[in-house]
Amino acid sequence: MSTSQLVIARGADVRSIEQLEAEVGPFFNARSVSVIGASADITKPAGRPLHFLHQYGYTGRATAVNPRYGELLGVPCFPTVAALPETPDLGLVMLPAPLVLNAIEECGRKGIKHLVVYANGFADAGQHELQRSLATLAARYGIRIVGPNCLGVMNASNGLIGVFWLPPQAFTRGNVALLTQSGSGGTSLLSSFHETGIGISKWVAVGNEADTKVLDFANYVLEDPDTGVVALFIESVPDPVGWMELGARAALVRKPVVIFKVGRGAHGRRAAETHSGRISGAYEAWLQLATEAGLITVDSMDELNYTALALSKTRIRPRLGLAALGSGGHAVITSDECERNDVPLARLSEDTLASLRSLLPQTAGLNNPIDPGGLRRDTWWKVASILLHDPGVDALLVHIVSALAYPDVPAELRALQRAAVDRGKLLAVTYFSPGDRLDRAVEMELRSEGILLFPDSSRAVRSLRHLGLRGDSPAARPPSTPRESVGWTELATLLEQYGVCAVIPVEVSDRAGAADLVRALGTAVFKLEDPGQPHKSELGLVKKGITTPEAGAAAYEDLRTRGTSARARVVAQRQVGDGTEILVGFVTDPELGRLAVVGAGGILTEFLRDVVYGLCPLDSSGARRLLEQTKVWRLLRGFRGGVPVNLDALVDVIVRGSRLFAEHHEFAELEFNPVIVDARQALVVDVLGMRSR
Repeated sequence: MSTSQLVIARGADVRSIEQLEAEVGPFFNARSVSVIGASADITKPAGRPLHFLHQYGYTGRATAVNPRYGELLGVPCFPTVAALPETPDLGLVMLPAPLVLNAIEECGRKGIKHLVVYANGFADAGQHELQRSLATLAARYGIRIVGPNCLGVMNASNGLIGVFWLPPQAFTRGNVALLTQSGSGGTSLLSSFHETGIGISKWVAVGNEADTKVLDFANYVLEDPDTGVVALFIESVPDPVGWMELGARAALVRKPVVIFKVGRGAHGRRAAETHSGRISGAYEAWLQLATEAGLITVDSMDELNYTALALSKTRIRPRLGLAALGSGGHAVITSDECERNDVPLARLSEDTLASLRSLLPQTAGLNNPIDPGGLRRDTWWKVASILLHDPGVDALLVHIVSALAYPDVPAELRALQRAAVDRGKLLAVTYFSPGDRLDRAVEMELRSEGILLFPDSSRAVRSLRHLGLRGDSPAARPPSTPRESVGWTELATLLEQYGVCAVIPVEVSDRAGAADLVRALGTAVFKLEDPGQPHKSELGLVKKGITTPEAGAAAYEDLRTRGTSARARVVAQRQVGDGTEILVGFVTDPELGRLAVVGAGGILTEFLRDVVYGLCPLDSSGARRLLEQTKVWRLLRGFRGGVPVNLDALVDVIVRGSRLFAEHHEFAELEFNPVIVDARQALVVDVLGMRSR
């Protein structure tokens, strides 16, 4: 598993293969299926499952339930569920929402343990109570449900096509399992996969997830012998530990999981009021979680399509040194894409360069990507072969000048593929022009032989990066909910209870008190604590370096007149000496839960955006791993001869703060900013909390 910027405590048990088979296996491997509410009209959703079961050669026993028919499409039909001659392994409930609960009741009495409920009109239509009733009733009978508001389930290997819609050119059997929360997104991907030549093993569109979740099926298909790659199109990730466990299982069985998550900017909530809230967000935290789990994330359906194609034809590699053969602007485009996507270009050996010099004109560019200039066709292929022989090259990307003008292209590519396979390397191919490409049937043949064929170099590089080193994806802005700020007055006691080392301020009530505090503290800091003005520094409500009683009294007089609420008060605290300022914050993410946020602190928090995330509560090793992923880590260790800070003290603040936040759900956000850390200690010198209203 990869190390990343999101740290999680793994405490959940990974379900056994036997558990997964019992819970979700019958949705794919049912030996008998009954379509409840089946229709004779195959142009209607209720008529299609029986039609698809027949069309794709379902190997089990099929029945139907509809009092109007004795037979449908050659399948025996019964008036009620109770009248079925046997208890089917799987029921496909093709009834409208008002009739679903009665159907579940009938299925429960019959002993059916797995149902697909297709109808909409539940939580998707705001009918949350109806969906809760569905889930409660199913649980009473021990029934597992896919849906409601779903497209269904599909197993390409046994013909169990339990969906009510398929694109005209539906699918090719293969080794990619497609799991989606969206039915429309799933059908779009199914069409794209078919067009690209990706074969499907399983597909499920889970809909509202009233019971079974996309994670249940992801864990299942990882253990499926027919599946080599898992591709997901998801909208929400409410179970972070579950995704971490999925990554653990994927690493164990050595199968890649590639995910396109949507909804990164659609939360629709105003920016949070603390620094931590403004710079955190569901998608950014999700990316870090996925990286930690070893899951592959992509940025579009198109990238999911071509990444799934590449992964279905080859394996993940410990490294990916790419050599590219192109001409003119295409070589430049490839170089730009490699830099943008963190795909390393291989450094060619001296032997390779010598071979190329002997073959190419002096005007040829020998920097990788290779731009050989105008060449005879046979020389072009010789250059490609030389690059494949270089020990530092793990993958070769070849641009085809013209597929239409040169009929020998397929044969030459097959020869290169044989050489690549012999050396354990990848061959990827793309075109100079999208209008000058091989016939689709030929493309499908070449892809079936393991050649990674892409429409252009951008798609090629973005997909290839997932076969070796990968770069980071951009992050989205976060959501928030209405909140009220709280400061030292409310938080000081909690910090003391949890043992968080902090410089607790003292309330100042008059000029004389201000003068006395300066005498007692030495160098003091005066602040205005005001719920209506949470960001004190930005508003000039922090006065540092107060060393005389007169200055203390003046600071008090200035601050006390600037409050905007009845709860405003002036406080003073001992000024801490020089040190490194660190942000230790905590936010509540709508999908991932309660997160710790660590990074550069003080006024640099938003300027540098140097933050990493971890799931609360953190232990000492988790907190340290968080710090190691920040840009400020080198400063903490003693950059360029600097004095290292007391990391144990800083880790202790993070751990205790994460425990406080995990146990006090009245706070939506909490921020220690800055925590000043030096060689001796780590001290919280300012706090801000946001309490949900």
